[in-house]
Amino acid sequence: MNQEQPEIKQITLGSTIVNIRNKTIEIKANQDLNNLAFIEDMDICILFLISCDNIESKLSSKTIKELTIQNCSLLNLDDLKLENLEVLNISENFGVSIINIDKYVKLQKLDLSKNGFVDISYIQSLTKLIQLNLSENDILDISVLQSLKYLQLLDISSNRGVDITPLQYVTSLKILNVLNTSINNIQTLNTLVNLEELDVSENEDIELSSTLNYFVKLQKLKMHSINIKELYILTQIPNIKELDVSGNIGLNVQYLQHATSLTKLDLSYNGLQKFVTLIILLFLDLSHNNTIDIESIQNLNLLIKLNISDCEINDLTALQKLINIEELDVSNNSITDVSPLKNMEKLVVLMLNNNNIQSTSALKSLTDLRILFLNSNCDVDIAPLQYLTNLQQLSLYLCGIYEISALRPLTNLEQLDISQNCIMNISPLNNLIKLVQLNLQFNSIQDLTPIQQHGNYENYYFDEQQLPSSEQIYIAHKMHSIDFTTTQMRNLKIKRESSVIKSGKRKIISLFKSVKNNHMLFVDCIGYLLQQLNQNQQQ
Repeated sequence: MNQEQPEIKQITLGSTIVNIRNKTIEIKANQDLNNLAFIEDMDICILFLISCDNIESKLSSKTIKELTIQNCSLLNLDDLKLENLEVLNISENFGVSIINIDKYVKLQKLDLSKNGFVDISYIQSLTKLIQLNLSENDILDISVLQSLKYLQLLDISSNRGVDITPLQYVTSLKILNVLNTSINNIQTLNTLVNLEELDVSENEDIELSSTLNYFVKLQKLKMHSINIKELYILTQIPNIKELDVSGNIGLNVQYLQHATSLTKLDLSYNGLQKFVTLIILLFLDLSHNNTIDIESIQNLNLLIKLNISDCEINDLTALQKLINIEELDVSNNSITDVSPLKNMEKLVVLMLNNNNIQSTSALKSLTDLRILFLNSNCDVDIAPLQYLTNLQQLSLYLCGIYEISALRPLTNLEQLDISQNCIMNISPLNNLIKLVQLNLQFNSIQDLTPIQQHGNYENYYFDEQQLPSSEQIYIAHKMHSIDFTTTQMRNLKIKRESSVIKSGKRKIISLFKSVKNNHMLFVDCIGYLLQQLNQNQQQ
């Protein structure tokens, strides 16, 4: 039985159409938001205010529990009375003053990131907070956090120079992010015995060896780009399960053998030559190690996800026994033969971009594939891809393709990129009725008729040269964005049913009216239409 779709109610707020669904209201791009009172009589639980200016309104609600205000300016929400508010997100509002939030004593989750805040003294009364995000501000003093006895998650990343000493009293913490804070040690945090996740990345030369042994519950540790040279500290945390030590050039990985519980490991951007085998690994990232010997991973039989992109690899033979892999990225190498992958029948995602692959016959047995990227492989034979009928996303740009009949059986495709090829005939696409994103740019296509009947596209990319007349423009009733590319690039943003459209060309007007949900229509210079719009604006 098909699940009944939630009812959508639309109301008009000035020039903005507001959609209401599942007890949620989202208001976007409103220039003068001074009336929220209409919400008071609604059974609304979640309110989103995105890219709104001049927010100044009275609102009293006992039902709203979540409020998000992002990318807004001139905030004045002192008149908001949301006595049951539990989740508040006022991130990405640079240059605004903090609103009066100390009255929201029921708050459990608070996001103040990306605002440029310095003072957070008003948080002291929010003693029920469980999650707090203060990242990307200018905060130096966090002593007020000592009163937050229930706090479990804290992100203070990218507050350079912050004093983390007060955190020793927040012993309830389970997840802590101090990335890019210019700290050089965490010795004062040895009281945080409940820590399960810790991120100390991008703090060069930080001293960790005398502290990690106190974190007996630590499961995840991120320390990318900290200029560490060896991993002796792993002897102190043998039960660690997830480790990120990427971006540490010259890292000696011999101590990895002590991390016998590791299931997820990121060693990318380290200039490694060899890898220590860890039998129970499930996720491994060795990308951007251009001297790595992949023979060292051939016995990792439990691997589910492997990334060895940008490693100057020309032979995949070492992977042929890794039959449990579901996601594999071998992009940006020198691979010509993909036959070692033919037994990876559990593969769901395969990235083969920017290699020297021509034959894809070994891929036809990978019938569980949902996502396949073969971009920038010259003269690829795509005929074997016709057997991959479960594909939902396929990208074949810059592959020297002339003919696409092999795509006809791929009726589950939702996203297709065949740009920058030599394609003239797109009739094989006429039954791909699930497509919502299609890129046809930089081909030799003259006739778009085969795809006009669908009308399901949310994103559609093609060239002006593919549109000999305005009669072919009106092809998508559910279009969210459309991209015309020509040699003369100009950008134009036109709101739904824009008043500047006074052209007698009914097809063009209909196209604009077909844009649903107040989406913007993005046009990159279509000669006739641009000229017509400019003329109408001057009238």
